[in-house]
Amino acid sequence: DMVWISAEILFNIQDIDIGTSTWADHNPIMVVWKGQRKRSRWTLNNMILKEESFKSKMEKELTFFFKENKKEDTSLQNLWDTMKACTRGVIIDYTKKRNIEKKKTSNLLEEEYKRLEKELQKNPQKKEIKTKMEITKHKMGLLEKEELAQKIKSVKQNYFEDANKPGRWLSYKLRKERQLKKINCLIN
Repeated sequence: DMVWISAEILFNIQDIDIGTSTWADHNPIMVVWKGQRKRSRWTLNNMILKEESFKSKMEKELTFFFKENKKEDTSLQNLWDTMKACTRGVIIDYTKKRNIEKKKTSNLLEEEYKRLEKELQKNPQKKEIKTKMEITKHKMGLLEKEELAQKIKSVKQNYFEDANKPGRWLSYKLRKERQLKKINCLIN
């Protein structure tokens, strides 16, 4: 498995890595491009509302918030706005920690799979290694499915928001298409 890249776009590449073959016979190759990521608008991840640890954390934070900010001291509208901002901060913090944990487990599973792959190359007769590889592959698949479900939800949300604004959606699509046709350099 390899990547063929022209010398003109080589300076745009930050890193290239060969991944593990969890889906097919070939190993995927990840190419990381340099550049700035567009910051997306924050939306609530509904998946965390089902987690007990999140519920208990929010309950603790809200009781602390309402204990510190009494209704007599401020107006009801001001209290509501500050509570929303505080809640959003707590949710962002919780989600960030949760995503870091997910990334760690994903990296650990990938390293485990690579280690088992090398071990299987040394001892191809051992069936225990194959079963461990299958279990690890299954765990990786579950994490990927959860991430994919979140991405599908956000895409559906974007299409729902732009449903009555076709001009906005079409201009976004045209802008993406123009970026794909961008010429980096001309040859004499």
